[in-house]
Amino acid sequence: SQSMSDGLRGAILALPDVTRCKTINNRSAVKDSNGIPAQSLCVIAYGGDSKEIAKLIQTKQSMGCDLYGNTTVTVLNAYNEPEQIKFYRADVTNISFKLDISTYDTYSADTEQMISQTLADYVNQLDIGDKIAQNKLWGCANLNGSELSQTYEVNSILIEVAGKFYSTDYILKFGSVAFCDPNTIRIEVTGG
Repeated sequence: SQSMSDGLRGAILALPDVTRCKTINNRSAVKDSNGIPAQSLCVIAYGGDSKEIAKLIQTKQSMGCDLYGNTTVTVLNAYNEPEQIKFYRADVTNISFKLDISTYDTYSADTEQMISQTLADYVNQLDIGDKIAQNKLWGCANLNGSELSQTYEVNSILIEVAGKFYSTDYILKFGSVAFCDPNTIRIEVTGG
């Protein structure tokens, strides 16, 4: 058995170009820590057509449940009357990294590109509001134990967000999705 919000999330994720979706149902009598009003549903979507997302929300929304979001789309109801549907368009948080590695004689410059791409792939698959975990980053930076990881050692990894560096885990803000361009990752290499 699925909840209404789980079914709605699945339907939205099935729409073309929607890559991430999260539903948060505040069933309490007070505003929650994310600012979602009492008795409200917040649908957060990344990608896809706003009108199609709004139509799905309209058809699957519970009666008496308010909608919360930063986007309002007008759709026609069953009586051909306009209805305002609110949902939240995910904000994009650009993520980059600064790594310090020590290399051995067998290290190749191509390895840097592989490290950058592996880190970017990890970040770009994260869900809305996820945590960028240092322990996962170390696995990525070491190419998940591939043979090439024997040609260098990772000394440090810093997460860069909006010009600030973090040596600990980083939790994305409410309604945010991470994006990492591998070309923005800086790898400082010192010979071993």
